[in-house]
Amino acid sequence: MTDRRQRRRGDLKHRLAANDPHGRQHCWVVGCTKPPGNASGDGLGRFCKAHLEHYRRHGDPLKGSYKAAQLAPHRKAAAAWIKENRTDPFAVAALGAVESLMLSAGKVIEPQNLRGVPTKDRARSIWARIRDRGRKPEEALAAILSVAICYAADYQRAKPEHRTVQIAKVLNRLGGGRVKRWPVHDPSAPNRTITLRWFPASEGLVLREIGEQAERAAEFLIHDRMEQLIEYSAQYRQRLALTALPFTEQSSKV
Repeated sequence: MTDRRQRRRGDLKHRLAANDPHGRQHCWVVGCTKPPGNASGDGLGRFCKAHLEHYRRHGDPLKGSYKAAQLAPHRKAAAAWIKENRTDPFAVAALGAVESLMLSAGKVIEPQNLRGVPTKDRARSIWARIRDRGRKPEEALAAILSVAICYAADYQRAKPEHRTVQIAKVLNRLGGGRVKRWPVHDPSAPNRTITLRWFPASEGLVLREIGEQAERAAEFLIHDRMEQLIEYSAQYRQRLALTALPFTEQSSKV
């Protein structure tokens, strides 16, 4: 047994011994009457099982993930801003950091083989999948900034960990998964195939790891260019709305 596993086992024994099952009898989420893990015997967490799973998947026990429809306009605006500001020193630094993460990721680990793989290697595999799918650093950076813009403009935003997890989920989708198809010999259906799909689970510590890596890469843009990005995104979406109006030649003559 390695020293790391011994420390983890010792820490877990200490926490179990110090656990007070007669302490807080309800989940820490306001209004939830279910018992937390330390009271039900199902772990040591502060939340009930349902809110704990929600927290692992979304970065917050209550707030869910941003929808694709919410992120899409910000993503297009971020891509346009990056294209127009390629000489900005913060944009150059962010693009270089993202490209470095992609190029140094090494070999892809297939999604079906990720069970038991350390968290850092699983995060590295996500960057490798993004690279092998032919995605450019500009696309990955636009995805990162779209979540940061959406989070900054959200008046009901949660803790910063929610932003970290949301960035990781977008990058995980950008990397995709693995789909394999095999032809099946069936006289009644000559074109029949068997399809298997594997996609990495979007939950747990790996989301925190890759989200923190992405935030460090785009740190200067997130902290020093966010107001400019929010204003640019609003103007960009306004221009798109104007160009989408159903003006016709007949209506323009009236």
